[in-house]
Amino acid sequence: MFAPLGLVLVIGACGGSDDPVTASSSSAAPSSTAAEDSTSVTGEVSTGSSGSSTTEEGAGATPTTAGTPGTTTAGAALEDGRHFGFLQSLDLGGRTIAFDLAEFYTGDEANAEALADGVISEGESVDDDYYIRNVNPLVRVVPLGSDVGVLIVDCSGSGCVTTGGVLEDLQALAETRPVPVWIQVDSGGVVAIEEQYQP
Repeated sequence: MFAPLGLVLVIGACGGSDDPVTASSSSAAPSSTAAEDSTSVTGEVSTGSSGSSTTEEGAGATPTTAGTPGTTTAGAALEDGRHFGFLQSLDLGGRTIAFDLAEFYTGDEANAEALADGVISEGESVDDDYYIRNVNPLVRVVPLGSDVGVLIVDCSGSGCVTTGGVLEDLQALAETRPVPVWIQVDSGGVVAIEEQYQP
């Protein structure tokens, strides 16, 4: 399991696809430029200003609204590692999740990527120090490992905190909206899921 994120980075009940710093089909953002199904992790999550991201790249792909379901494909596996995206649904009986891979940037990198996509202008900064790009409508069906660690965002108190949870918590959330999460894939299966807070 990975460590909880700081509150600067933590997506919960707040946030949504109307976020002005989320590349979507309603923006004029250009798509990224590499092979559609290639995936690379370019940094670890950090609450600092250095920025971090996970990258989904799609040649010629039309940007789609963050978290909007697209084409579901069982055969589009994810390589081992840590990935950001949107949990579309969770099938506890079948032990799978439907996952929409996306890109998450923070700090200077968020500003640079948003500027490159035309979401902000020169000299502007993204809101809340993060930027999400989702340029590929593919929704992957990924198997769950036998033991999956879960961290969820709890905003029931005076602030939002990341706390331990169970798969049923995420399943309930995914029934109401796409859930922004980080997943850890090991040997082709998901072994950890951490909800990402979005101010």
